[in-house]
Amino acid sequence: MFDPPSSTSILHTLPLLPLPHPLLLLPSAILRVPISSRRDIQSLLAKLAYDALSESSSTPNSQSDSQPNNPFTTPSTPPIDTVDISTIPKDSNFIIGFLPLDPYNSPSAKATSPGTTSSLSYRPLDPASASLDDLSTIGTIGRVIGFEHPKLSDGDTDASGAAILVEGKERFRIRNILQKTPFVEGEVEVLIDHVSDPNDVELSSLHSNLQQLATTLLHLLRIPLPITPRDPDAPTHLPAPLARRLQGFIASSPARLSGRLADFLIAAIEPPLQDRLLLLQDLDIKARLRRAIGILEKRVDELKSVLGGRMIVRNAAHQPPPPPTDIVIRRKLPPARGGMGGYGGDEEQYAEIAVLEKKLKTAQIPPNAQQTVERELSRLKRMQSVQPEYSIQRTYLETLAEIPWVVETEDRLDVEAMKRAREVLDRDHFGLEKVKRRVLEYLAVLRLKVVLAQEQAAAAQVEDKAEVAREAPSNGPVTVIGPTDPTVSVVNPIPSPRPTTAPELQQLPTPSKATITRAPILLLVGPPGTGKTSLAKSIATALGRKFHRISLGGIHSEAEIRGHRRTYIAAMPGVVVNGLRRVGVANPVLLLDEIDKIGGRSQNGDPSAALLEVLDPEQNWSFSDHYVNIPVDLSKVIFIATANDKREIPPALLDRMETIHLHAYTNLEKFHIASRFLIPKQVALNGLKTDQVQLPEQVIQTIINFYTREPGVRNLEREIGSVVRAKAVQYIDAKDSSNLGHYKPQVGLEELETILGMQRYRPDLTERGNRPGIVNGLVAFSSGHGVMSGSGAIIFIEAAAMPGQGNLRLTGNLGNVIKESAEVALTWVKAHAYDLGLTNSRDDDITKNKAIHVHCPAGSDPKDGPSAGVAFIVALVSLFSDRPVPATLAMTGEVSLRGRVTAVGAIKEKLIGALSAGVKTVIVPTPNRYNVQELPDEVKRSLDIVCARHIWDVLKVVWPDWSSVAAHDTLPSIAPISSRL
Repeated sequence: MFDPPSSTSILHTLPLLPLPHPLLLLPSAILRVPISSRRDIQSLLAKLAYDALSESSSTPNSQSDSQPNNPFTTPSTPPIDTVDISTIPKDSNFIIGFLPLDPYNSPSAKATSPGTTSSLSYRPLDPASASLDDLSTIGTIGRVIGFEHPKLSDGDTDASGAAILVEGKERFRIRNILQKTPFVEGEVEVLIDHVSDPNDVELSSLHSNLQQLATTLLHLLRIPLPITPRDPDAPTHLPAPLARRLQGFIASSPARLSGRLADFLIAAIEPPLQDRLLLLQDLDIKARLRRAIGILEKRVDELKSVLGGRMIVRNAAHQPPPPPTDIVIRRKLPPARGGMGGYGGDEEQYAEIAVLEKKLKTAQIPPNAQQTVERELSRLKRMQSVQPEYSIQRTYLETLAEIPWVVETEDRLDVEAMKRAREVLDRDHFGLEKVKRRVLEYLAVLRLKVVLAQEQAAAAQVEDKAEVAREAPSNGPVTVIGPTDPTVSVVNPIPSPRPTTAPELQQLPTPSKATITRAPILLLVGPPGTGKTSLAKSIATALGRKFHRISLGGIHSEAEIRGHRRTYIAAMPGVVVNGLRRVGVANPVLLLDEIDKIGGRSQNGDPSAALLEVLDPEQNWSFSDHYVNIPVDLSKVIFIATANDKREIPPALLDRMETIHLHAYTNLEKFHIASRFLIPKQVALNGLKTDQVQLPEQVIQTIINFYTREPGVRNLEREIGSVVRAKAVQYIDAKDSSNLGHYKPQVGLEELETILGMQRYRPDLTERGNRPGIVNGLVAFSSGHGVMSGSGAIIFIEAAAMPGQGNLRLTGNLGNVIKESAEVALTWVKAHAYDLGLTNSRDDDITKNKAIHVHCPAGSDPKDGPSAGVAFIVALVSLFSDRPVPATLAMTGEVSLRGRVTAVGAIKEKLIGALSAGVKTVIVPTPNRYNVQELPDEVKRSLDIVCARHIWDVLKVVWPDWSSVAAHDTLPSIAPISSRL
């Protein structure tokens, strides 16, 4: 049970006394301990008094022969109760070890209140009968400095009010128990604070911080408040002389005694037992200082919230008196009804407060916040409804009552949970397999934990039955619980555990929330219109939880996330706490929409930094909202954030989320989405039935290919809505004219141009033809230029030669990176012109007396990035050799100065854009092979995808019949071109 003593520790024998709950003695503090009805204390005091009297009556010679006087040793036990306790002198030097009860690790407390460690639900034990497991192993050595013997009116001593005053000295750790009756006595190890380096920078910083907090606390306690003595939670007004003496003591305390200062301050403010117990057990001085600083910060914040508008910030002690108008206004207020401490309003106010008090009781606010709620409610009762602070105070308490502290939605984790979740996700969304798999993984973990808990409960029931059978008397029949024959009497059965069947598991109770795993924090990144918001709704439906969306776009203030402090007018909670209030449960699915568009650092704070605590599983179980000022548990909330570009998210915030990319839809995916979701939705929205309007497959494909070109399906839904509304007009005209027989529900291709206008997108590849110097490159748009963000497309690269001095001109709104790629491409072509057969000698300059102009059309769109090097080289080789490049061939990749093809990004977007544009063959860098494997099956079936390591491999694919290229061997370390995937 006890740790072995260290080699340098010295053991002392000491009488030990358990303290009643919630008393705890800290070093440097004075504690009053009642001794009535405590036989162990009375026996101990009688023994100590007997020893003191015996020692005082002994002769000097006998004292010299005895052992040296040691306050940690105890003489032999005399007869108990032979000395009257009331005769013990007040200046006695009795040394006793005091041990507090530990209800948070006590087996008795756990048996009393299973499943909780809250001190409010703990039923105090009798300290005299408490076992050693109920006590803390760390205690405090105390010296008895006085006795209290209250007198009755007739002059007799009131034994029920007797108590001892104890001064805390040092900490100690129990090493061995020597006796348990009539009082506990044991061997203890004295733990003395030791500072190895008084000049430690961290220790000095913590000590200075502790002094500043203590000074601030003293300043707050000196502010007088007109609060009646009936409110026990009201801050006490500290007299100025006492405050000055305490402030001088705190300021003069050296760093080497900072541990004692922390003990003194915490004992003075009397925080909850758990905080004092943890501080007592902090043997490391720095850890003790950190804990004391946290407790003092909390107390200072509580005092500030209680003082509220009455706090006056001033630079000096001089303060002018309030203006006479303020006094006149106060005197004109109607008098309070019911006297001091009663309700200050009429019957309507009384009923209103009674309803609010009932709501607060039913809200099941955490025990650590009950004191704050009771204090705030007591303040409200003393106010009059005409006071300005009354509505502020009532709104605050109503907010606390509306927050779902313990109300939760039960997750549907039965045997049909996985099947039901798959059906919901597949019904609402086509594709998106990675996101669906992640949701099913989370649900599977929850389901497995439920099954495990049920199996453990079933095994415990079987074990309980076996235990009952073993403890039954041996000479009589035993009643067996279970489906046995009622006519058979079984004597002394030996039960054997049997496997629990599935129906029995279903009848067992659902496990508590302790078995539920940590909720995931997902980030869905993708272009607009790819179903991020609707996917979050489907996740909530699949899990059976409530859903709430929080729009973060344009938020520039930290207070929007954390809430406004109550000192401001019209203060309110942040968007997270407000979201919990709206849904009414503590475990909803919260969608943080457009998290990449949240404002950055400004004079109002950094809202993205405020989200760090919200999205950190290690911290959000005690999220601090400035308005609520009570920790709110967000660990049960499933957060799903959405973004279009994760590069706009701060790295620290991005690291807290599990990123899932939603790429642009392929044409096949758009067709299935339109057929399954968009068309039935638009038909229902426009008042038609499914048999009254029909869009053939060819019509849908035409709308997708020639009227919309986007990564998502929003424009596609708009165009389908236009077609359905046009048919609605035709249908209602035919019906009103009684001519429904001539109405055709099927939409024809010839009607599209009439309804939607001219085709917006045309197949440019077939129109440009095969001309030298023109190459199809691939580009992915990430900022919404030309096409919507997250989509890919082809880009024409045109090269032309003219008389000049060998200079290179680049146009088309190109950035610095892509310009450098063009320069590298020209350098490589000039260096290998002879190998390509473009010059007769290696010394000839192919650009002599020529000027090269490279242009990328669509000059209004800025273009940049390291992915056009391959296309530039092929365009220049095509220009100088007068060999055209096939119009259905596109390529992407960067090239080094030695001709090596390097990897690029956004392969999926680029290849989907190439497929939409009519490309048949695509060349990509070999390092991007793993990206090719993740492409949709439609793209891999429709495109010839060729991977190349070197620019010579690219040229062989472009011109397989060119002898100069075919005869050139690549480097031995370069693998040949891969075949079609």
